[in-house]
Amino acid sequence: MWPCRPRFCGGWDWPSTRSQRSQQRLEVAVAEVWCRVLALPAGGIKLSDSFLELGGESLLALRVCAALRYELAGREAPDDDEAPGAEEAQFGQMSGAFAVSELLMAPSLAEYCIFLRRHNVTVDAAGQASEGESSVNRGGSKPEAFARRLCQSARQRGPGARQALASLLDSVSQQESARWCGATRDAGFNALHAAAQGNAVECLQLLLERKAKTTSTEGGAAMMPMHYAAMAKGPEALNLLLNAKAPLTVRDARGQSLLHAAARSGADQCVKYLLQMAEKEKQGVRQRNGEARKLLEWSDRWARTAVHWAALNGHVEVLKLLLDAKANAAPKLITEHQMAKRTHLVQEQPLDVALRVHGPNSEVVRQLQNALEEEDPLRDDKDEDAQLPEYVMTLSQGGLDRLALWELRRLRAKNIKRVQCRIFFRASCGPHVLASLKSAEKVCAVVLRADGQELASVLQKQSGDGDQKLQALANWLTDAPGWRKAIATWWKFNGTYGTSEGSEGSKSQTPLTFKITCRRSGKKFAEISSQGLAVAAASAIAARQGWRAQVRRPDLEVRILVSDSDILVDLPLLVQSSMRLAGELSSSGMAAPVAWAMARCAELQPGERVLDPMCGKAVILVEAALSWPLCHYIGIDIDAEQLAGANSNAFLAAASGARLDLLQGDACRLPLPDASVEVVICDIPFGRQYGTIEGCRDTLYKAILEEFDRVIKPGPEGRAVLISSLEQEPWVIKEAKLETTEAAWRCSARRELKLGFLDASIVVLRRRAPGEAIAAVPELSKRLWSLDLHFCTKEGANMSQPCQLGC
Repeated sequence: MWPCRPRFCGGWDWPSTRSQRSQQRLEVAVAEVWCRVLALPAGGIKLSDSFLELGGESLLALRVCAALRYELAGREAPDDDEAPGAEEAQFGQMSGAFAVSELLMAPSLAEYCIFLRRHNVTVDAAGQASEGESSVNRGGSKPEAFARRLCQSARQRGPGARQALASLLDSVSQQESARWCGATRDAGFNALHAAAQGNAVECLQLLLERKAKTTSTEGGAAMMPMHYAAMAKGPEALNLLLNAKAPLTVRDARGQSLLHAAARSGADQCVKYLLQMAEKEKQGVRQRNGEARKLLEWSDRWARTAVHWAALNGHVEVLKLLLDAKANAAPKLITEHQMAKRTHLVQEQPLDVALRVHGPNSEVVRQLQNALEEEDPLRDDKDEDAQLPEYVMTLSQGGLDRLALWELRRLRAKNIKRVQCRIFFRASCGPHVLASLKSAEKVCAVVLRADGQELASVLQKQSGDGDQKLQALANWLTDAPGWRKAIATWWKFNGTYGTSEGSEGSKSQTPLTFKITCRRSGKKFAEISSQGLAVAAASAIAARQGWRAQVRRPDLEVRILVSDSDILVDLPLLVQSSMRLAGELSSSGMAAPVAWAMARCAELQPGERVLDPMCGKAVILVEAALSWPLCHYIGIDIDAEQLAGANSNAFLAAASGARLDLLQGDACRLPLPDASVEVVICDIPFGRQYGTIEGCRDTLYKAILEEFDRVIKPGPEGRAVLISSLEQEPWVIKEAKLETTEAAWRCSARRELKLGFLDASIVVLRRRAPGEAIAAVPELSKRLWSLDLHFCTKEGANMSQPCQLGC
């Protein structure tokens, strides 16, 4: 257990008999862990509550099970240096007493504890836990009595506190003393946390002198000593920790910053100190750290900022300090989908929270209302930007959001705003330029975009039955001012529109046919029938625009998407199945955006020879050829059927003017001479669809990397871009021998992305120069390449090549 914390025992009517109390000790221990991980107040859990209903999800369930394993079974937390392929280190136990699935499926705390007892997990009268016959006594390496004394001593202030703590630490072995100081990796809640919690500066100073780590985390919520110091009544401990080079921008497992912790506890002096430190960082040499400047804007896993927590807990002085520091009284909300991933709670603005908890006449509500009145409501963009057509783009592949934003910046798009898996933007470029977007699944012209409050007000104005409300909503959608601009944009993409007069002429000669696609998600607007709204909207649009409704093969589609947070009406312009590459591939393989991203990571140069030794259907090479046609591409695969599909796709590369040759061969014995190619781009097997995981790790990766080393030219121009699953990536890096003196390669980048539901990474290897020092393997990044070049955005220019036109 965490001996320095009181056990959770509130909220239940406990039996009075000794046997009944003994049966409830396990419930107390489990509830304590739930409270810590879910950040619930003491007394907030009942025996009938389930983990999911309390806001739990898979990641939090993993943390709970890990904490229960540690606290109830006496097992140490997994070592960070454990092999990445170890199942329990990454994904928790898949079966047994502490299986994540069992926690998620348990209907209540009581039922979950019954399940634990079936696996012989118990807590004795002394508070010691055991599992099965092992009965691991927690008094071994971390005796509970000593822990309690140590944490109590660390919280003491005044004369003699430092000496008393030093005496306790000196009474145990040097290794145990280092652990309890917080100087080791697996320290958990230690004396440094307790000293920060008690604002005990003298004890903190002693622990820091003994090499205590300011970033050591406890279990569950993973709070650091700085979080406890931020919750103290004074800023002395916080000042000492930050002066010891503790980072100002840390967060715990709940996404809460130091400012969250101070605002939640009402520590106004610490809030004032943190705001002053953030201002110093903004003005000082560490100005590059953008997170320090956004401290006021950060939200936690419940989408709550420090303003939310001050308003929720009624800390008037803290709220005043935050608002005086220009904290937003109405922070930007996240999307419904993002919120559903974090918690079951409903998103609220600080004012709504204050009204619900404290009432309309409270001081908290008055402060928030005054702040909202003082904020400048004029936040519109420039008039010329507002005149541009508005588009919405949906992403074709998870993890390519950064690629999408990079592509839009390259097009000089305006007002870019990401909402869930959609990105809204305004742009003046032509249809063929937008068709070159690699990350787009669908590009639509926006007719109407409104939030849920505006939609609710439209429905409330109509007091009739359901049909009357649907008709009123359909009329509101039809009267939207965005129709004219969206229709004009649609005509541009369909090749028969030149001017607004042309549009009218086309409409009068042959009325357009259209269909309505209506989807509703969420429960807030359950009164809206998707089918009913589609019928009502079809009638209203046909009457207003003069079009004819037609379900099969219409000229255009009108989409109406309703969720709890907003409503969107748009006209699809481009879909991936009709875009340049995805629609023309005769045989599909890797997702086209991922293939293009791999080629982009290779930084191809004209005249280079590029090899894919496991080309499959040659999607990577075809994508590269379309964007970098001045290279020579070679595809090799051992499967004749795959090569047949590659051959059917190769005409696309030929159409771009690039040379693409296909050969049948084994990647472990390539039919190429030594030093014959500059670049290798390869989707290496993960051991799922081809081969086995063990086979890839034992023999395949070593064999292909040795062959790559043979065929790639020596010198700085030699490089390899490999994509692997995150599970298999450590073995790829191991076989590349990056950290040995005889290493032929150095890893210049590791970039994370999604392949469907699979987490993958792109590993970029470059030839190591003679005498070059061995470099550490870089951290995993979500950025797809390290250098942003300036690209030409002129109509007709190749959008994948650096600008050579002097523009």
